[in-house]
Amino acid sequence: MPSCRVKKGKDKISPSHVVYEKNPRGSVEDAIFFFPKTTSSGASTVSADETDVQFSLKIADSTVRVGFKPREMVDQTGPAL
Repeated sequence: MPSCRVKKGKDKISPSHVVYEKNPRGSVEDAIFFFPKTTSSGASTVSADETDVQFSLKIADSTVRVGFKPREMVDQTGPAL
């Protein structure tokens, strides 16, 4: 099961859902993971002062890991998280 883990809070966040995009032949080409922005109590899943978020996905005997820096993830309207 894929998950994200925040560095400071040590919380593990599971995706709310996954969308699979297929190529014209019908094979899965992309998997897009969606993670909740808030907890069930309404708190942000990634706090404003978080420095690092790690995404991991185990596939067979391998694990894919990607790190994100939330402070660098911004768009025209502000933080992208």
